[in-house]
Amino acid sequence: MSRFLPLKLYSALLAFGTISTTFSGCFSSDTPLSDPPTTNISYELYMARASLTGTEYEQYKLLPMGMYQECGILRRGRSVVTQQGILALPQSVRGKMAALFAALSERMLSNPPENMPTPGNNADMFDPGKFLLTGFTDGKPLSIKTSFDAVVNGSSEIEQVMARLAETARGVSETPPCKNVEFFGLQRRTPNDSD
Repeated sequence: MSRFLPLKLYSALLAFGTISTTFSGCFSSDTPLSDPPTTNISYELYMARASLTGTEYEQYKLLPMGMYQECGILRRGRSVVTQQGILALPQSVRGKMAALFAALSERMLSNPPENMPTPGNNADMFDPGKFLLTGFTDGKPLSIKTSFDAVVNGSSEIEQVMARLAETARGVSETPPCKNVEFFGLQRRTPNDSD
């Protein structure tokens, strides 16, 4: 049994969640609102690296009810999608993934790295690739743009947390994204392995 939700069903559930949240806020009491919970975390991760056959990419989005996954090849600036879908996540798994992102966000805000390598342009197989991560944790934005190789080969704590976040996103589905057990050095981890 597949854990992917049909796109129309997911869109309807997402719209209902947004509408119900909007209406519930209209009827609040005079009590001031507290800070949003740490489960109020979303992020998007995009990784691309050139190879002999073209530029391969993987993309993930942590959503309120699951995770969007997409992978394929870039040809002449266009995405050729090989696999895509929305994977339903148990709340415990989503919580672990959100906690990884929150830990990374906290490290970036408290001790930002001085110089992160710039992303490559995927011009050839010697290019360092792209690692782009954007998201929000408790309303605070985080944006990281660096080279893919810097994350895979990184020795700093922040680079290791970024690699663990990417490996965990890759390990959520039962089958490897685009049948790639490894993505240019990034393995697959189950969320339970990320503790």
